[in-house]
Amino acid sequence: MYQKIKLLLLKVYTKYQINKRGITLILNNSILTHTLFSKSTKNNNQVIKVLPNSTIQYCDFILRGKNSFINIGNNSNIHNVQFWIEDTNNSIIIGNEVTIEGGHFAVTGHNKKITIGNDCMISNNVTIRTGDSHAILQNGIKINNEKDVIIGNNVWIGNNYIKRGSCW
Repeated sequence: MYQKIKLLLLKVYTKYQINKRGITLILNNSILTHTLFSKSTKNNNQVIKVLPNSTIQYCDFILRGKNSFINIGNNSNIHNVQFWIEDTNNSIIIGNEVTIEGGHFAVTGHNKKITIGNDCMISNNVTIRTGDSHAILQNGIKINNEKDVIIGNNVWIGNNYIKRGSCW
């Protein structure tokens, strides 16, 4: 069973922290609109931190793992993104002055992360994943292990791009 929290508009001018159903949301001079948060009722320690002057619109945050952390940097604009975290000790770190226009960012496996540097622009329909969410076996050995995805500073990613950490 999953709990869902829908947030239609939250504009914060000072530091604000809310803890609802196991998700800690930390905001500081930021705007969230039309955003959905869902989590498994059995998991815990899930934190979403949005730094000053950032705007989050029409996003879904799906947190199904323990010790999940999402950090969105200063002056960032995030629209139409589904953030998905499974398993344990995983994170999504987005730098300062990042614009994302739509996509799916998923962290699977244990102790994995997606990191996006500063001053990045990510277009629409972009998928970034640490793994496939299923095993591919060769002679009984998993060959598509999850891997961190790191995108540096000043990177532009165009429409319909797909990046998997488990690519061979």
